[in-house]
Amino acid sequence: MSVCHVFKASGNSCWQTITNCLFVTCIISLISSQVQAQEVFDPLLQKLPAFTNSVLVIDVSAVHKSPLAVKEGWKNLHEGLYVNSPLILPPECERVVVGSQMNPNDDFSQAWEVGVMSLTEKLSMLAIARSEGGYVDNINNVEAAWVPSNAYFINLADNLLGVMTPAHRQAVAFWIEQQNNSAQKAEFSSNISKYLQQSAYIVRGDTQIVLAIDLENAVQPHTLFEKLKELPQTKDNPEKLKSWEKIIRSIQGISMQVKIIDKMQGLMKIDFQEPVAPLGTDLKPLILQALKNHDVFLDEFADWKFNQSTLSLSLEGEFTKPGLRKLFSLLELPSAKFSALKQEDGKVSTDSSVIGKNTLTYFKSITTLLSDMEKEYKRSLDAKRGGAATFLERYADRIDKLPILNVDDSMLDFGSSIAVSFRNNSVASRQAGINTGVRKSQSYANYTNYYYDSGYYGTRAGIATGEAIKREEQSTATMKRYGSWAEIETSMATMRRTMTTKYNLPF
Repeated sequence: MSVCHVFKASGNSCWQTITNCLFVTCIISLISSQVQAQEVFDPLLQKLPAFTNSVLVIDVSAVHKSPLAVKEGWKNLHEGLYVNSPLILPPECERVVVGSQMNPNDDFSQAWEVGVMSLTEKLSMLAIARSEGGYVDNINNVEAAWVPSNAYFINLADNLLGVMTPAHRQAVAFWIEQQNNSAQKAEFSSNISKYLQQSAYIVRGDTQIVLAIDLENAVQPHTLFEKLKELPQTKDNPEKLKSWEKIIRSIQGISMQVKIIDKMQGLMKIDFQEPVAPLGTDLKPLILQALKNHDVFLDEFADWKFNQSTLSLSLEGEFTKPGLRKLFSLLELPSAKFSALKQEDGKVSTDSSVIGKNTLTYFKSITTLLSDMEKEYKRSLDAKRGGAATFLERYADRIDKLPILNVDDSMLDFGSSIAVSFRNNSVASRQAGINTGVRKSQSYANYTNYYYDSGYYGTRAGIATGEAIKREEQSTATMKRYGSWAEIETSMATMRRTMTTKYNLPF
């Protein structure tokens, strides 16, 4: 007879007591784990500027200890920043919090971005400035390192390093003043919302990373109404449209939890304040389309499992490395260069072996980023703009953040040309969307009278014309990308041959 049967035989009260004890133990363990996460990350979260509406929280130590990271050597940056790992985690960091003010109604454009890092040892502003080719500034009596990648570094506290981009000196001064004011208070609460705080505290146990965006009050009523009028589920049902509108406007935010064990697993949650049951259960296609519309769709999302609870919708599945790199391009450290401080003395070298090694590392990182973006250049059936404009722009920023010390000038020119290509195609993709909207408006205006005169047939003609306009504008942007990729492949082959001959290394 099993232990369970013995307890059951001795009476329900005994069995109920054990069940209650186990439940209480689980609750205590959960609360203890959350309190520990709060104690660990609050000192970093409190350093974020006011109006932060998105955060990336990473337990760097836990990531580096994961089986996959150990197996693939993510902590080793010698072979190239993006070659082995899906994100850049400075080896001298224990924990990282990145905050930003994003505009979800403008393709998640950023007003600013800051990073706060808990370090194993303090880094001097002079060392950072030398490593990045910048200089030491003095802002409000605080040393700050300005770097050419358009960022400022400051020491926020002992072993707590801050970095802000763009290098808006006045904004950095306000940030420093905020830290000084908070230090004078007996208790200092974080500037970020409760939603972001609670999302940050999820980072514990085997969940090492959380990316969260607070979307409360972000939905524009007129934009939402126009979208709902176009949906098959709501366009002919006013009551349903009103119900959906109420639910969607109650959105709190969206978060992505990442677990790295022997593989990379993700859980994306969309949280609301209103019950989501009236939306129905077959919402995965709509979620995927919404992600495409905002140019933040990843191919693996199509295979993820959809779930629904009282106040949230979620997708859960496995990440690929390119997918995770794209996700973290939305919000990551404003600079990757200082990660090489332990490997560089900050001095310009004339040794060809040193230059060759650094140039090869740079080239491998560029190659990896290009590989991630290849599909975005070649795909013909894309999101509303005919391309992942957001990712192209973020990847251009990533190239700007790569270490450039002792890298061959020709290679740096090549990297800059790739960044320019990414940005140009991002603009072309966005412009296609703008042109589509303008031409559709003109087309619908022309068809207004025809609709009233001829009824439903006129509406069909207007829609058909709108689709033709969309395809035409997307085709223009797509052809531009095809041509750009052909140029990239040619210049890549030329650069590989030139550098291999020059440094006798396997580029």
